[in-house]
Amino acid sequence: MIFINVFVFLVINVLLGEDYLLPFAQNNILILQYGEWWRLFTANWVHADILHIASNMVSLLIFGLALENTVKKWQYLAIYLVSGFFGNVASLFLSDPYVYSLGASGCIFGVLAASFVVNRRLDPTALIMGIIFTIFFIILSIGPDIDVFAHIFGAAGGLLFGYAFSTKSPEERFKDVY
Repeated sequence: MIFINVFVFLVINVLLGEDYLLPFAQNNILILQYGEWWRLFTANWVHADILHIASNMVSLLIFGLALENTVKKWQYLAIYLVSGFFGNVASLFLSDPYVYSLGASGCIFGVLAASFVVNRRLDPTALIMGIIFTIFFIILSIGPDIDVFAHIFGAAGGLLFGYAFSTKSPEERFKDVY
């Protein structure tokens, strides 16, 4: 996921230029009035600037490794994609319709939440710490130019799918992964 995000960033922001960024970003008016539904997916792959992509990719590296080692590859991909989609759909109906939203943070919040849920049997305190950590990050993300609804509902998607993929014991999961 990191490679794809960085590749998209380099192609759009460096090679093509900022004019090509907004056609992929989420804009609720364009989605609802003009049927540009692809934006609910493409917005997860574009980032505004180097600080935006760097902070998201460092977060994905940290929390993605914790999840990647305990679920199958297709489950990781499902958690990532569904979390971003959940976040963007919530943002579609709850955010200012005229604002552009972009970035992988809804996906990353999903990966963060799922990693704690999936690993809760390995470390029972992980779920409590994960909830506290997720709430802390959501509180930090309340502010101008940040789509807090994408974060909250991205985390909710990660919780749901993380729970769905963690119904097996750790021994059974590791046997399936390796």
